[in-house]
Formats: sequence, C-alpha cells, structure tokens
Amino acid sequence: MDKKYIWKKEYTLVLVANLVYIIIFYFITNIYTK
Repeated sequence: MDKKYIWKKEYTLVLVANLVYIIIFYFITNIYTK
C-alpha cells in the first residue's frame, strides 16, 4: 500500500512538472515570435 501511494504521488509530481514545462515553453515561444 505504501509503495503504491508513493508511486502515485511521484507520478502526479511528474505530470505537474510536465505541465509546467509545457506552459513555460509555450510562453517562451510566444515571446520569441512577437
């Protein structure tokens, strides 16, 4: 149970990190295209 909970927590962190990275990348590309 503990291992599954930790894995789920880490997986959620990875998903959030990917979302943040995509948003930052989107803003950087917008700044360069303007």
